[in-house]
Amino acid sequence: MRFLVPGELGYVHADATAARRDEFVAHAVWAFREADERGLVEDVVRFDVGGSAGPDRAGLAGVLELADRVLLDGAAHADPVLDAGLRRARVELGDRGLHWPAAAVDDLVGQLRAYRERSAHYRAERFAELVAELHARHRATGARSQVLGTDVPAETPLHRVRVTALGCRIRGTVEDRTAEVFFASGPTTLVLRHRWAIGEGESPTGHDLVSRRVAGTTLGALAASNIVSESASRSASRVLKVSAGRVSKTSITPVGRAWEGLSEPVLVRSLAAEAAALERLPPRLVRARVEAELVRVVAIGEVRSVGYSPGAQRLDAVVADEFGATARISATHRGEAPGALDALAGALESDPVMVSGSLRRVGGVVVIDPLAVLTGSGVVVLDLAPVRGVGVVPGYRESGSDLIGAAVDAALAVCADAAHRGLRHLAPGVRARLGEAAAGLRRVGLHGSAAAVTAFGEEVSARTWVDAQVRLLVAQECR
Repeated sequence: MRFLVPGELGYVHADATAARRDEFVAHAVWAFREADERGLVEDVVRFDVGGSAGPDRAGLAGVLELADRVLLDGAAHADPVLDAGLRRARVELGDRGLHWPAAAVDDLVGQLRAYRERSAHYRAERFAELVAELHARHRATGARSQVLGTDVPAETPLHRVRVTALGCRIRGTVEDRTAEVFFASGPTTLVLRHRWAIGEGESPTGHDLVSRRVAGTTLGALAASNIVSESASRSASRVLKVSAGRVSKTSITPVGRAWEGLSEPVLVRSLAAEAAALERLPPRLVRARVEAELVRVVAIGEVRSVGYSPGAQRLDAVVADEFGATARISATHRGEAPGALDALAGALESDPVMVSGSLRRVGGVVVIDPLAVLTGSGVVVLDLAPVRGVGVVPGYRESGSDLIGAAVDAALAVCADAAHRGLRHLAPGVRARLGEAAAGLRRVGLHGSAAAVTAFGEEVSARTWVDAQVRLLVAQECR
């Protein structure tokens, strides 16, 4: 909602359709008045109005019992009857407006199905994380809308929405390729997904998909475009859908220099301020399930160094903003996008203006997983770039060791293996592996995490596993 003229509600711009516009205007006025009464003056303000302040713990009791049964049996031994129970629970959660737990249950069912089908989409680490997420959201004491997704419409039709593409990420397995195109829409980011099944023996790269049709245009055009559409909608998790029907109106134009006019917090000009904002975020396990939550466009004042680690097949660059604060751009070679590293190296040598990507903090440093780079000659979408003949990247950089990260990852691997096999079916050597993981955590000073892992080894139960898994996931995010 944008209030264009003070005191005049007739001049309010809303993305919602006409049928819901008045409702959203009333809620926006209520929210601003409540914020003023509470004295909240930050650029981004979040709070709940109406009802109790904490999450609805009772609403998750049933699904937690099912999640514990899945954990005890493990993905390897889970009864398909449990899937039906989880699907029913997912519908009930959605009907009660608990969108984030419902989405976690949906993903959990998808992981169980992928394992039974021997699909490459199954990952034991992801399976374990989803079980832990349900418990974490039950335990959390934050705002309902943040922890549970209450009061968030499952889908919102958008009226004449204008979005700006921020690049594309190509993901894939032996079964398919998925393109995720990211867009900026005011102060938030959206993602549009499209999946292609691939045949036996096929292995298309991102560049091979450039001419494929998505939302009425080609993937290559969509990933570097401005879109104005009257036939778009977005889900609670900010997934964008654009209809390509003849009746609806959608216009697509090149992105040009539109990044320079983006709104905060999508456009980052101060890396120090962004680092502080990332540090204030609650753990990912209990944050809103927004798909492109931390996709940003970072203004580049200077490229200070570029280096390549051959062993890790990773390109790292240190960039600074106009105030001198620095961040690290880090991109690793992926088979779905073999030309991405060369395209990134070339763009960083061509007076880059801005870089888009997903941001995170590692060791107190802002790290950018890049999607696209804006140079003087236009936007370079990395995953869609062709492979160069020589494949030369500049410099040489020895990758440093991350002892804390390695210790946490090792402990998470043991917990994920336990969840995969099922706590009722643990292999004899798991307790020994847990002891080694706990010792590794103590060596790097993570005594609380080590104690949680030790407690799980001494008493194998759903409660002790969740305690250890949640603690390790938070440590992994904060390292």
